[in-house]
Amino acid sequence: YLKYQEYLEELKSHNVDQLKAMLRKNDQKIGGNKPELVARIADCKILGKIPRCPHCAGGKPQFDYKTSKYKCPGFQDDDVFKNCHKTFTMSELVREPWLD
Repeated sequence: YLKYQEYLEELKSHNVDQLKAMLRKNDQKIGGNKPELVARIADCKILGKIPRCPHCAGGKPQFDYKTSKYKCPGFQDDDVFKNCHKTFTMSELVREPWLD
C-alpha cells in the first residue's frame, strides 16, 4: 500500500500526454482522466501490466471489482467488432512486468 501511494504521488507530477505515453509503451488502456491514468499506472507498476486476452488475443481484459475477475470486452478487428466476454481469475491471467 505504501509503495502504491508513493507511485501515486510521483506520477501526479506528469502531464496527461506523458502518462498516456507510459501506458502506450506497455500496451495498456489509455482512456480516462488524469487520476484514472495515474491509478492505472501505479497498479501496473506494482502488479504488472495486464496482458492481451489469451483467449481472443486482441482484447484488453478489465478488472471487475464486483466479481474480482478480469473480463475481456472483445476488440475491433478492421471493420468488425469481435466479442469475447471471457472471464479470468486473478491467478489465470498472468500479469507481465511493467516497462519503465
